[in-house]
Amino acid sequence: MQPFEYVVGLVSILLGLALTELASSLHKLLRARARVRWDWQAPAAAVALVLVVLDLWWGVRQLELIGLTMTIGLFLPLLTALLLFYLAAAAALPDDVPVEGVDVREYYTANARYFWLLFAGFVVVAKLHVGLVAYLQMTDTSQTAARLAKLLTPSLILALLAASLAFVRQTWWHFAVLSFLIVALLSSHMSRPLL
Repeated sequence: MQPFEYVVGLVSILLGLALTELASSLHKLLRARARVRWDWQAPAAAVALVLVVLDLWWGVRQLELIGLTMTIGLFLPLLTALLLFYLAAAAALPDDVPVEGVDVREYYTANARYFWLLFAGFVVVAKLHVGLVAYLQMTDTSQTAARLAKLLTPSLILALLAASLAFVRQTWWHFAVLSFLIVALLSSHMSRPLL
């Protein structure tokens, strides 16, 4: 087995666990729908996470295509990002629906700080990994800082927006950032080939 195949295996497991967390929580909410007071925020955050899974999957494929040798130093930031992502996926939706029911808006409000700080941390660590990979690929170092800034700035802005959701309680702000995130992720996926 090549080192990259080990990486893909672990990435697949962690992404699969994240999707399983989301699907399992959604299944429990749908089964107990009569005891669930629905709201749009937590499900929208879950949809964004599913779209991020697609982004991660294609991103790992790109690592294979560029032929970069995977080292522990390159792998640890990726592993850290995936663990943060899994924790965010586990926090996106309520795990159980008690007999008295669950209010999805209350759940989202109570967990927003935890969820969005995990997500922001994931974005920062994942993009630092991307920046490290890009830096290792650069042969012309004369424009290194400018090229890395151009590569990392959009994601760092996204991390700041996500972190803002941990502290700003206004529903309109959550709507704006979640809508932006979902639209941006959807538009980035529309032109990607499956293979």
